[in-house]
Amino acid sequence: MADLKTMRTTASVEAFPDGILDAQRSADCVALAALMKKATKSKTQMWGVTIVGFGQRHCRHASGHEIDTFVRGFSPRKTALTLYLGCDLRHCRKWLDKPDKHKTGAGCLYRYARDNIDRECLTESLIRAAADIGQAKTAMDH
Repeated sequence: MADLKTMRTTASVEAFPDGILDAQRSADCVALAALMKKATKSKTQMWGVTIVGFGQRHCRHASGHEIDTFVRGFSPRKTALTLYLGCDLRHCRKWLDKPDKHKTGAGCLYRYARDNIDRECLTESLIRAAADIGQAKTAMDH
């Protein structure tokens, strides 16, 4: 089995945006980290070299393979700001109905637009998604 690349690290979440060359993308990451930390009420940690994760959970796949992973997160990828929401994206409906550039994957939202993030909509999405899995009431940080 291949080694897992997305593992929790001791790298500084606060220092991470300093390494992003695009000033707007760096500012987006600072704002998004603060917003997601407040909305999820979770501990923030780096996962791998480019993912900021919130909370932690242990997963067991049908194959028997087990991993520790983050509950929510984001990564400023080269072409898109990737939001790992880990939920049914119906909570993002207001956001997804906007005419900006984005696509979705399994619990992920890829934003290609360079305009500001709709913070109110994202906060609502995070809180609803957290409530769905009981994160708002359960300590998922280990």
